[in-house]
Amino acid sequence: MPRRRESVGKALRRALGEEVVLPRIEPRKPGVSHLMNERRLRVFQAVFNDPGVHLRDLQRSLGIPLQSLRWHVSVLTSAGILERVNLGKREALISPITAQQQDVKLRALLRDKKYGPIIRLIAERNEASVKEIEKEIGAYQQLVSARLKLLKGMGIVESTGKGSRTRYRLTATSQTPGCSDPREVKERLVALFTEQGLVPRVLQQSSNKLVLTIDTGIEEKEVEFRF
Repeated sequence: MPRRRESVGKALRRALGEEVVLPRIEPRKPGVSHLMNERRLRVFQAVFNDPGVHLRDLQRSLGIPLQSLRWHVSVLTSAGILERVNLGKREALISPITAQQQDVKLRALLRDKKYGPIIRLIAERNEASVKEIEKEIGAYQQLVSARLKLLKGMGIVESTGKGSRTRYRLTATSQTPGCSDPREVKERLVALFTEQGLVPRVLQQSSNKLVLTIDTGIEEKEVEFRF
């Protein structure tokens, strides 16, 4: 019959010749460790500080392999910590804590090489036709028309007139984007880390910045958020 192995506590007491009190370890609550992972924490911080960033841009700035980055983004979006914004064939990432969908769409499209020049031209002139845009940015009419159709579908631009007399302008929501209350953003950010079990502590704050220390249970990290 195989010999029964003694417990760790009993082995220690026998070796040390005295009563040993082992530390009580409380198991972490399930479902609160999405940001415990260092890479996911970096991804969240980067998206929060640059709402509307594309996955490829995020990969270049963080230096995380694309396959790994996609996995971490999937985990964060499934948990509701990040959100995806559809931009036609591309996607932008936002943190719902601070960013509003329409504002982020406009910001993300402005940085896009295809749509940014069109939006800026319309904003500068208040309104423009397909022909004016085509001439100014040096793109084919079919491309300009297709991009304007997509922008219109996303609520970024609206049109008046018909045929060759159609003119485009930014919608009212694109011209006057909403803004989040910084105090509310800070409270929601601290609440998120608390829910994640990371014990946040405010180290520094101003009207557009918040620096926190968070306790991962292994070490304390300092993270900075801008808004």
